[in-house]
Amino acid sequence: MFCFIKFIYIFLILVNFTKYIKNEVINILMQKPDMDWLQFTNEDFSLINNYFKTLSANDKELQNIEIKFTYFNFAPNEKLRYRQQSLLYLITINEMLKTSNSTYDMMIMDDRLLFSDTSFTESYVLEKDWNLRKVHHNYLKISDYINLNDTSLAHHNPNILNEGILRNDLYGLPYELDFDVLYYFNSTINLNSIPNLNELSWDELMVFKNSIGSSNFPINAGLYDDDELINLFIEYVSEKYNLTEEKKKKSETDFYEIFYNKNSKELYESFRNFIHDFTGFDSFNTKISSAFDKFCNEKNSFFKGKASYYTKIALKNKDISTFLLPKLFTVINEKYLVINKYSKVKKEILVKIALQLTSKKMQLFKYDKFYTIPTFDMKKISLDKDILSFCEKDKWLCSSLGKINAIHIKQFFGGKFSAPFLLVRINIPVYIENYVRTNNITDTALIFKNIKELYMTTPNGIDKNSIILLIFMGIFTLLSLYIMLLVYEYRKNPYLKVISPRFSNLIILGFIMCINSLLFNVQIHSVTKCKVQLIYEVIYNDFIILPMLVITFRIFFIYRNKSRISFGKKLNNNRLSIFIAVVVLITIIFCLITINKTEFRIITLGDLRYVRFPICYYKNETFNLVIASYYLIIVACIIILVCYSGKAAKLFRLNKFIVIFGVIVIIDLVMSKLLFRLTKILFSLSSSSALPSSLPSSPSSSYNSQ
Repeated sequence: MFCFIKFIYIFLILVNFTKYIKNEVINILMQKPDMDWLQFTNEDFSLINNYFKTLSANDKELQNIEIKFTYFNFAPNEKLRYRQQSLLYLITINEMLKTSNSTYDMMIMDDRLLFSDTSFTESYVLEKDWNLRKVHHNYLKISDYINLNDTSLAHHNPNILNEGILRNDLYGLPYELDFDVLYYFNSTINLNSIPNLNELSWDELMVFKNSIGSSNFPINAGLYDDDELINLFIEYVSEKYNLTEEKKKKSETDFYEIFYNKNSKELYESFRNFIHDFTGFDSFNTKISSAFDKFCNEKNSFFKGKASYYTKIALKNKDISTFLLPKLFTVINEKYLVINKYSKVKKEILVKIALQLTSKKMQLFKYDKFYTIPTFDMKKISLDKDILSFCEKDKWLCSSLGKINAIHIKQFFGGKFSAPFLLVRINIPVYIENYVRTNNITDTALIFKNIKELYMTTPNGIDKNSIILLIFMGIFTLLSLYIMLLVYEYRKNPYLKVISPRFSNLIILGFIMCINSLLFNVQIHSVTKCKVQLIYEVIYNDFIILPMLVITFRIFFIYRNKSRISFGKKLNNNRLSIFIAVVVLITIIFCLITINKTEFRIITLGDLRYVRFPICYYKNETFNLVIASYYLIIVACIIILVCYSGKAAKLFRLNKFIVIFGVIVIIDLVMSKLLFRLTKILFSLSSSSALPSSLPSSPSSSYNSQ
């Protein structure tokens, strides 16, 4: 018996010990690279996992952690362009993270996807068509678990780290970076004959193409990849106009007007000629892998690719070398590690793992094994032995990181009123390609303008129609004020006296406020203005509808009651004015309570191809129902009082009063409600075609786990 109990005891100990030593798998989802042969193999992932275990050997919480990487797969029958793959990747992540049984604990995202749905003016199109709004709310706020000034983040380049931060909250840890370079064959292209190579422009490099032995189309570029097309265009423009970070900061957004000002024609024509001479129009149908194969076969041209390709390219052919783009302007491509907020793994452990995977030692290890480029702050080379050692090992890469004119693509298109970068990424390549093929500048320039300009908000967003509308509003306002003066001047007229000049002028004032409410759609700079607009609309509606109620109410009781004089004294202007003031005050208080409990935001209707029209938006069905019921009750009371006023209604022509009242209500309804609805429908119809039509209706149907 004693032996049996001892056996059970030992068995339980072994079971508990087995549970303790059982590895916990952390699943990380990542997007496939540009070319299949650049993918990490299972052996590569094993090396990363083993080194992670080495780094975590002294941390009891991380000792039994297993890292598993998975590439995001697309349905094999779908031939999606790269921008469509990226959009589908973001949509899938958004849908996947909302489920309680999400498979993945972390995701690796490039900078073009991270926060790409976010902007001060939110896109109605992205929210309506793809349910993409504040996707980052599904990510863990890493800054809740670690200080932004922590030493574990000190090795990162501050600019790269900042792009993982949104509104002072850290969501993405810098994982690796990349930048564009040109590859060539040493044996067939002689660059030694070109003095100051990196100081040449794209156009100047073209002059040397014959002397260096290059072909008719000296650059093989995979412009079928839309990101490559955006990169090449922005790199060309930045070099042509010398758009350094210092210059862009000094001129603020003025530099951006080169895409749609009177001199933009010269820019677009120059780029079109560049494509014709350097890459050829066929490059728009060429994938990066095909461009590389052509480069390897011809050996007398350049290949535009990423710096991180170098090691694997060198393994294929040691005769291949690389150099930086003209005048050192290159787009920086960054990757970030984000954590699933809904992961079942303890959040503190996930943060530790993420910090370990993005640590200085891990980045150096990945550089040694796979030539992934670290996100180091190269200004600390003299202060950090590890960075110094890295630079001594790879002087070219270290030197390049220190001297390139880095272009952060989201910052390039960024601004307070800019469209979400996801829309930029979807639309810009299409219109650049269309221009190069058709020479249609107008549409392309308009796209670039609408990225940063808002209709009737930014200075360039106010057109002739807007000015005409403002002029008519001014004319009607002046006419209404003139009528108010006439009413006041003839206030002792018997007919006016009965309906009260004071209340008549209050109605006219409300109508003036209604006309000028459109001014709230001009210069929408803050959500506070949206909140003020809500209160303003309720006030002018009260100014129109409440005086009509009290006027009708007084006429009804004076002429339907035998004691007309008694009621006339009780229903004097002062008492009725107090009644109106109290009701208006109550509605204002109700609005303030609603504002405090409701999210207000600025959304844009329309798309980049036509115009982006900003409106204030909130969603509170209870408030809308209460306000609508409140106005309907007042309208019903006015109609009932008029119907029961008998001869008084005919004497004071209250039937016409109702007609005028109805017209005012309809005008207000059209301006505040129907106009919004119709505009939203119109813009949504035009906007939906701007997004890739070949994407599946159900994002999850295209997702396969590997």
